[in-house]
Amino acid sequence: MSKGSYSPHQSSIANMDANIMAILTYALPVIAAYLPIVWRIAWLIPILIFFMEKKSNLVKFHAMQSVVLYVVRVIVISILHVIPLLGGLASFIVGIIFTLIAIVAVIGAFNYEEFRIPFIGDFVARLIK
Repeated sequence: MSKGSYSPHQSSIANMDANIMAILTYALPVIAAYLPIVWRIAWLIPILIFFMEKKSNLVKFHAMQSVVLYVVRVIVISILHVIPLLGGLASFIVGIIFTLIAIVAVIGAFNYEEFRIPFIGDFVARLIK
């Protein structure tokens, strides 16, 4: 559910288009999520982007939403790994679901929209105001 649209503009980071930077806040942690050991700290990528961004509210929103999404993902998968036998399969399926959610958010970011992931998006909007 989209709560706002932005006109095309530049990010303060490397003078990139803001939508490309917003996409990277999801894409980089998703890629890192499939690397051994690194997956537990991949949420640092969007948080660094959040603090480095000085002028684009679109980038800041998507960066923080990516952080929260990724932290929730790590918590859920860590809990599922404790379950004997089915925990590995369940955590794999949950990982795929979280990746699909990130892809939907990427589409919103590409269109310069403040796409809010249910439950997470409204929390993030209140958090960064």
